[in-house]
Amino acid sequence: MKKLFTLLTLMLMAVTSAWAGDVFTYTFNGGKEASSPAGFFSHDANGKWSFNAKFKECTYDGKSYSNGLKMEGSTKILFTTTVESIVTIVESDWESNSVPHGTPKTIKFDDEELAIADAEKGTGCYVYTISGVAAGDHNITRGSGESGLFLVKVEYTAEDLTPSLTASPKALAFALTPLATSKSAEFTLTGKNLTDGTYTLDVPAVDGLSVEPASFTVAGGELEETFTVTYATTDEVAQATADITATVDGAEAAVAVTYQSRTTTYEQTIVSEATTWDWTALKETVELTDATTPSKQDEFVFQELEDQVNFGTFDAQSIIISKTQFPVRAGKFQNGTIKFKTSVAGVITVDFSDTGSSGDGVERYLNVNGENTEYYTMRNGSSDRKTTGEIAVEAGEVSITGMAADGETSMAIVVYKLTFEPRDVTTPELTAAPTALSLALTPDASEKSAEFTLTGANLTDGTYTLDVPAVDGLTVSPTSFTVVDGAVSETFTVTYASSENVEETVANITATVDGIDAVVAVTYQSRAVSYEQKAVSEATTWDWTTLSATVELTDATTPSKQDEFVFQELEGQIDFGSFDALSIVISKSQYPSRAGKFQGGTIKFKTTVPGVITVDFSDTGKTVSETTAERYLNVNGENTEYYTMRDGSSSDRKTTGEIAVEAGEVSITGMAEDGTTPQAICIYKITFEPKDEPTGVALRTVEVEQTGLMFNLNGQRLSKAVKGVVIVNGKKVVVK
Repeated sequence: MKKLFTLLTLMLMAVTSAWAGDVFTYTFNGGKEASSPAGFFSHDANGKWSFNAKFKECTYDGKSYSNGLKMEGSTKILFTTTVESIVTIVESDWESNSVPHGTPKTIKFDDEELAIADAEKGTGCYVYTISGVAAGDHNITRGSGESGLFLVKVEYTAEDLTPSLTASPKALAFALTPLATSKSAEFTLTGKNLTDGTYTLDVPAVDGLSVEPASFTVAGGELEETFTVTYATTDEVAQATADITATVDGAEAAVAVTYQSRTTTYEQTIVSEATTWDWTALKETVELTDATTPSKQDEFVFQELEDQVNFGTFDAQSIIISKTQFPVRAGKFQNGTIKFKTSVAGVITVDFSDTGSSGDGVERYLNVNGENTEYYTMRNGSSDRKTTGEIAVEAGEVSITGMAADGETSMAIVVYKLTFEPRDVTTPELTAAPTALSLALTPDASEKSAEFTLTGANLTDGTYTLDVPAVDGLTVSPTSFTVVDGAVSETFTVTYASSENVEETVANITATVDGIDAVVAVTYQSRAVSYEQKAVSEATTWDWTTLSATVELTDATTPSKQDEFVFQELEGQIDFGSFDALSIVISKSQYPSRAGKFQGGTIKFKTTVPGVITVDFSDTGKTVSETTAERYLNVNGENTEYYTMRDGSSSDRKTTGEIAVEAGEVSITGMAEDGTTPQAICIYKITFEPKDEPTGVALRTVEVEQTGLMFNLNGQRLSKAVKGVVIVNGKKVVVK
């Protein structure tokens, strides 16, 4: 009964195996870490992890160590064992900067402090050996203080007899085409600690999918056998995945087989616009022989190799490959002919070279449409790579290959990049600019308009109507356009008006002439509810330098430069990111955001608690003002002591000290010295910090007996006396 229980336990355990004598090491030497095998050890990503040269001159097991790992309070090494083991820890004997070799601080293993007395003294180090460490999760951390670590070694002393069964690879893929209606691939099963016997694979019932052999035999508890999986069909099959499974003693190994079949051959597409075929973006190598499918003698659409090449954005369906050995060879095409079709005349440029493997000194000409061009390379033992100038081609098929000087003898060349650009002035053209418009409505702007322009040439004369989508509130004026003498250039106004909530949607306005479409994508949305300003109650920073957008308000914009509005209202024009725009009110500003700053007008926010603010600000700084008088930072209607001067030399940028504010609304703007005449300033950053008893700007002891300067209790300069306690000539006075 006990043996049966043990067998059942083994069957239910994980399928990995560990063996007596397995050794895992984690070294810290020369300022670098190394784990062998990789992945066995790890460390707490949130803890400190650094090396220090003061941990040096250690020799252990014949190897020298220096610049070890610094064990700090948050440093933690982690690993997991599956069987009983011996753990060895090598610690530097660094005691302090004044005692580089002495008695070090202690190390903890599994949160238990290791005694120095139990360690073996080595050359420049102490070695801890911990035997009988049980299987499980373990950690190494700092003990009594800062110390250095050079090595952690784990040696298994017991064997794990858990049944082990694995498949390699764990995934196979079959993509059949008309040129390849059957494909095969192999996988190998390996196993240990298994019960002897013959077992049958669990093969899914998929038409055309077979495995050979269908069974395997375990002998002496071990298994290693290779299987061939074949998928063959001439039917159209959408991509699907099925698992082939082997099971022994509860251990399971699965191979995921992805299969699909395409019955239609790719038809070459025709290009009509600028196109680049860049082989340098293709990293695979596909070698064709007389026996492959397709073979090196075939002509086929490049896209047929999609199961062997990751084409990405490469337009492989417009390219024909003809009689080539390497349609792709790690970033290049080699040998054979490249063909494409174009519906318009144009020019091509080709980046090409010889094959470069050995020297024969013979010119290899670039041949286009059966004619040698002026461009050639010479196979002289190094790659003679060149890029052609523009080569004119007519509409139709374009072929590119390598030829000898006689124009008849084929020569192998390498092509890296091929570019086509239309150049026929008779080709009809119709374009829209811009090709995208965005109309985002708010309660303050329930109607918006934008323009686009249609331009065209070589078109059929006549009057044409725009195809405008049926969207409530979306109109275009005019709705038609006229082509005269083959040309058109007309501007259209797109208007969107709505007082309802409409989620962001995209609709296309299309103009069509002679089969050519010009499309303008209109993104529209509407928000019918106004934003309400929120109050802040904790430390907050509003950093305009994180806003890259520039929004200029005028008397005609919505909102206008005369309005007061919650900053969040501009979310359709500004990517706020983490900027807390809902707590800021903008008042009478020309530039609420100007590529990293606020310019002109007033900024307001509300706070539920008193505190202090600091402001990073400057003058507008572009040109000399009519006067170089000071531009004061004004907070809640009072000029502070901080000012800048617009003298045209450079931006006079400053950051204030702490300015006290009470709970409630806080307004920040620029003022002249008289405290009543607005002056434009730039604000880059505002920071608010709650303080129960704000101290404001500290009062300074200054000699003011002859100046008559006045300050309030927050240290802010006053242009005139106000009721309350005021500091005049360095003394507190009460003004009634």
